[in-house]
Amino acid sequence: MADLLRLFVSIGPDLELEREYIGQAVARLPGSLAWQITYTPAPGEPRLPDPQPLQGSAFYLIILGRDITAPMGWELLSARRAGKQPLAFAKDVTRTLAAMDFASRSELAWTEYQEAGELLHLVQEALAKALVAEPARYGLGMAEWQLLSKRLEELKAAGNHEAAADRSGGAGKGAVILSPDQAASSGGGVLVGKR
Repeated sequence: MADLLRLFVSIGPDLELEREYIGQAVARLPGSLAWQITYTPAPGEPRLPDPQPLQGSAFYLIILGRDITAPMGWELLSARRAGKQPLAFAKDVTRTLAAMDFASRSELAWTEYQEAGELLHLVQEALAKALVAEPARYGLGMAEWQLLSKRLEELKAAGNHEAAADRSGGAGKGAVILSPDQAASSGGGVLVGKR
């Protein structure tokens, strides 16, 4: 089992609910995986680019909403320079000219979604698919791989209409997340600490 899988998420300020749903998607992956999630700074947070969390991440997601804001472009460029394969999602909304230009120039294969709950499903499926495809790279054992494979089959069967996540929140500002198995053995909850 991997000690800690890091996920970096470039996301605009208009997608606050999506931040929560990404945290829920990761927390709901089965097995004993521990995750650290780092997001683009939210409005009011310092915006000094720090390449360290991005370069050390196992996965890089970019989520585009109505507008593109700094430092999202820098984050994408840094991810590409670090050899990350972006998983790109775009909310089906009217975009600003800057966001439309960014989307077309980015040369990403954008997966569109309608509602934040749909993003939960898409992110969980993309992460499970990547983990199942390369278990040795992520330090997964056979039991972990089987649990993720089963969850991936369930997600594919459900399509994008799986029930929306609850709105309990908790991981929208960055977090270390333990799986339900790890949380039970440590006596803690799913959300361990915010960064």
